[in-house]
This record gives sequence, C-alpha cells and structure tokens, in this order.
Amino acid sequence: MHLTKTLKWFLLITLLLAGAAAFAPIEAAVDVVAEDPEEYDEFDEYALPAVSDPFERVNRSIFKFNGGVNLYVFKPISRGYTAVVPGKAREGLGNFFSNLAFPARFVGCVLQGKFGRSAAETGKFLINSTVGVGGFMKPSDHIPELRVPEEDIGQAFGVWGLGHGPYLVIPFLGPMSLRDGIGRIAEYPLHPMEWEFAESIDWTVRDGSRVLETVNSLPGKLENLDRITRSAVDPYVAVRNGYIQYRDGAVKR
Repeated sequence: MHLTKTLKWFLLITLLLAGAAAFAPIEAAVDVVAEDPEEYDEFDEYALPAVSDPFERVNRSIFKFNGGVNLYVFKPISRGYTAVVPGKAREGLGNFFSNLAFPARFVGCVLQGKFGRSAAETGKFLINSTVGVGGFMKPSDHIPELRVPEEDIGQAFGVWGLGHGPYLVIPFLGPMSLRDGIGRIAEYPLHPMEWEFAESIDWTVRDGSRVLETVNSLPGKLENLDRITRSAVDPYVAVRNGYIQYRDGAVKR
C-alpha cells in the first residue's frame, strides 16, 4: 500500500514538472500565433524589441535547454496523447479548461477598466457552463457580442504604464518579461483549483486536472512554436521579438 502511494506521488510530481516545463515556455511564445497563425507574418524577426535583454547569454543557454526538453520529452508525449485521444475530445477538454480560467480573464478586464469586456466574459462563462455542458462546448462563439479578446493581469500592468522590464528565459518556465511573470504569479490563486473548496477534492483529481490541462494543450502549442522557429535564422530572436510584439499589441487592443 505504501509503495503504491509513493509511486503515485512520484508519477504525479513527474507529470507536474513536465507540465511546468512545457506549458509556460510554449504558451508564452506561441501566443503570437495562437489566435491566427497568419498574424505572425506581420512580425519582424529582427525588429528592435521594446524590452531590454541584459541576460541574453544566460537566456540563450536556457532557451536551448528548454528546446531540448520540448524535443525529447514533450513531443513524444504529445504524439502519444494525440494517438490515444481523438481530436474532438481534445477540443472539448480545451474548451473546458479555457472556461475554468474565467476568473483570471475577468479580473484582467476589471483591472483595465474594460467593464464591457468583463461583462462579456461573464456572459461567456454562464452560457458555456450551462448550454455548453460545463464548458466542454463553446456556444458563446456564435454570439458576436461575446467574442472579445482575452485579457490577463500582465496586460493590465501594461495598460497602467508599467514597462516590460528585463526579458527572461526561466528553466522549465520559459520566456517572459518581468512584468508578465509577476502577472502570472498574481493569476495563480485565481484558478479555481487553488480555491479553498478544491481542498475537498481528491488530490488525484485536483492535481491530475492541472496535468491534463497542460498535456492537452501540448499538440497545438508545439505546432505553433515550430511554425515560429521553423524558418527563423535565429529562433531565440524570433521567439523573443515575436513575444514582445504580441504582448505590446495585446496591451493596445
């Protein structure tokens, strides 16, 4: 019994570390093309970034390390996952986890004074949670008034006039500006799985859902990351500048 429980904890911690390593670096980079892959064509790989990169030498080493983790660990996981889980099921899970992240988007809107968008986010959540069967479907996509850009706390900081700060690449957490990193930390307690009621949920369900959320996002994010770096002369510069330009655009929209 003790050995079985220990093995469960070992597997869970391994998967959680895997999720941390995959989710943040890929998410940060491929948000550039996540909504519209063609949008990346507008970015100039060598445009002067509006953020300092004083740690470039270290950042490049970590970027290379994270790339190896993606190549040798997460791509095989992604291929295995897509082979087992049908596309429709992956889409439904993606919708569910997106719906679950409503609190962070709502707070991001409110902090920017975008109360119309916060109302739209609330409407999306209510409709998708009910008509959309717990969020597994997105009937809100068929309502033009509810199709609003996603907001976050990092964007709110930008609207307040805070600059990016230094550009960082963190082992297992990937590329981000200091401003957006602080924004992510602020969003963490807004996830429903971190709320007090979640303590009553079995740990395998609670923590396993976070792992599933990460693994389910891998196929699309890896594909988008490959699209960004495939033809880049310098993938590090392509990801850095694309990320910064995208985040600047997100603050302005």
